Amino acid sequence: MTRQPLEQHLRLHAFVGDWTGEEQLAPSRWAAGGPATARVSARAQLGGFFVEQHYTEEVQGRVSLQARAVFAWDEESRQFLLYWFDSYGFAPQQPGTGQWRDDTLVLTRVSSRGMARHSYRFEGADLYHLRLENSFDGGHTWQPVADGVYRRA
Repeated sequence: MTRQPLEQHLRLHAFVGDWTGEEQLAPSRWAAGGPATARVSARAQLGGFFVEQHYTEEVQGRVSLQARAVFAWDEESRQFLLYWFDSYGFAPQQPGTGQWRDDTLVLTRVSSRGMARHSYRFEGADLYHLRLENSFDGGHTWQPVADGVYRRA
């Protein structure tokens, strides 16, 4: 018997497609801050159970960050998962976890470098917003890293 993706897996398909984004980066440990542009390409993978995202950010016409993300639904923990790999070279110690809240998927990653919170808010099928924040005190306070608006290409 072939297993089919659940409703939760299919919910992640909102990311599938090619996107262009305008971002505002906050000064951080990793970037000086300022405007950036992004290209995002996401595809359903492995029978639709996972979504793989390729992300490229440019600042002043030069690639400043590349990332690969894998979004998943974990039936056992009943959480959405985010595996994040980027050109800063840090390997994830564990996936980020989270839930959809109405039209927004909020995922939090924890590592020895602190916490990162990704909030993806969808406005229909062709527009989403991303707010990326960091916490270095266990989630008591959050600092903005990037705000972006992405439109289906």
